[in-house]
Amino acid sequence: MKSIQAQLDRYNAGILVVNVNVQNVQVPEQVQAAFNDAVKAGADRDRLKNEGQAYSSDVVPKARGTAARLREEAQGYKQRVIAQADGDAQRFRSVLAEYQRAPAVTRDRLYLETMQQVYSSVSKVMIDSRSGSNLLYLPLDKLLQQGAVAGRQLPRTPPTGGDTGTSSPSGRHRRPIARRRPQPRSRRPLEPPQENNNMNRIGLFVASLLILLMIASSTLFIVDQKSVGVVYALGEIKEVITEPGLHAKLPPPFQNVVFLDKRTQTLDSTETRAIFTAEKKSLVIDWLAKWRIAEPRQFIRNNGTDFRNLESRLSQVVQAAFNEEVTKRNVRGVLSPKSATR
Repeated sequence: MKSIQAQLDRYNAGILVVNVNVQNVQVPEQVQAAFNDAVKAGADRDRLKNEGQAYSSDVVPKARGTAARLREEAQGYKQRVIAQADGDAQRFRSVLAEYQRAPAVTRDRLYLETMQQVYSSVSKVMIDSRSGSNLLYLPLDKLLQQGAVAGRQLPRTPPTGGDTGTSSPSGRHRRPIARRRPQPRSRRPLEPPQENNNMNRIGLFVASLLILLMIASSTLFIVDQKSVGVVYALGEIKEVITEPGLHAKLPPPFQNVVFLDKRTQTLDSTETRAIFTAEKKSLVIDWLAKWRIAEPRQFIRNNGTDFRNLESRLSQVVQAAFNEEVTKRNVRGVLSPKSATR
């Protein structure tokens, strides 16, 4: 690309080459099979490498997250067990101190607390009578169920309210509205026709407005963001306008304006020619060049305003630059990825 730009600068073409890409390179027929195998092997290598990297990116973060979660759970379990053991030890020490002070009271309190915990989760209670002859059985679960069912089956009394009477609206007769008959309007006498002076003034105003619009359309022009305006004065370039907006000029034939597209253009290789490498082997290269206008004055002076003339000249320059570069390299150097974009 540097050699192409240098040659265009020597010609003062006013063009900036943005990029040049090699689209396709056809190798000689004798090594076509080996070249296809090499390309396939390279593609398989890149595919396997990408699959391995994707698998590593998927498995390694999950494993690290699982390990971190297990460490956190183990640390939490450790702290919970230690805290529970410390609490039990403190409780046992406090109970021991109380037991040493009052053994009988402490023994009874522990028995009662234990029985309370046991009976709180039991729905059936067996009570031995004092006489020792009869055994009393209390089905607490059945009693609770019967109480809940009886509470749901209680009758509900509907709320009593006073009788509501309906009153019928009394009918009212509407009186018909008498319509007034339209009275005949008195015809006014016709006004006299307008004078010819008013018509002449309107015609003069319309003609003046049309003349102003024609002058404005020939002197004002708009330059958008995608183009460059070049103002000609008697066949010579007077001004190059790159800022978008509304601009003014003299009416033709004193001044004219030409618009050039300043966006990046694409030039494809029109014909494929065999190029010999340093090893005297022929290669057919398809290329793609992207360019844009850098200096509008030089561009118009050397190429005019027709892009077709420029594309034919630029195609010759790019093809010559490829011939110069390929003759310095071998087949492997031309087919390497580094030489795909120059």
